[in-house]
Amino acid sequence: AVSSDGRLLSPVRVSSEDGKVTLNLPVNTVSKAKDKSALPTVSVAPAKDVPPLPENSKTLGLPQELGPSGATFDPPITLSWVVDPAQVPSGVAEKDLILAFFDATTGKWVPVPSAVDTTAHTITGTISHFTVFAVIAPLPAPSPTPPTIVPQPSPTPRPTPPTVRPEPTPTPTPSPPTVVPAPIPTPAPAPPTIVPEPTHPPAPPVIHPAPAPSARINWMLVSGMFLGAAVVLIIVYLAWRRTPKR
Repeated sequence: AVSSDGRLLSPVRVSSEDGKVTLNLPVNTVSKAKDKSALPTVSVAPAKDVPPLPENSKTLGLPQELGPSGATFDPPITLSWVVDPAQVPSGVAEKDLILAFFDATTGKWVPVPSAVDTTAHTITGTISHFTVFAVIAPLPAPSPTPPTIVPQPSPTPRPTPPTVRPEPTPTPTPSPPTVVPAPIPTPAPAPPTIVPEPTHPPAPPVIHPAPAPSARINWMLVSGMFLGAAVVLIIVYLAWRRTPKR
């Protein structure tokens, strides 16, 4: 029974169909609907639309929608949820389970004060309004994948060059200074002495005596005379022959 102002006149207990989720509303709890009117009824049913869960988390069973959505309770009422140990993920302790509701305004899941009974496998918390609730198991963060180490090829060792010890440089013996003799000036050549040629008186011309006429006979002249005489004789003979005879 509920008074006109929404105060419960007797305790109320409401469970889900499978009996795993239970609401306990003590007497004198003021329950009001979203419009501030007295709350006539309450309900527990699997959520039709499951909001996205936080990263690295998982729900145990189906989230439940408590209705009517937006109803408020003063003082807060008790919500109990029986969990199946077989559904607890590997690596998660049952005592670390979280009871949380979805805040449609911020779009986040908000934990509520709760306690886990690992013997009865029950998580119980107090709530002051109706919305979607769930039991969430926080999963351990995945181990970072170690980087693949690609072995670097070993460089081929280069032969160490032999150590060359520098030979000590002998200290040079200072050479005595080179004495360059002063150049002896070359005497200027004496001008040639011009000896005048002795003047000789001109020699008198040599007069050779004309050769005396030769006493020998000039045969060419004689031959010419005989030849001339012969020619004359021939001419005379020819003229005589041409003269007519009487």
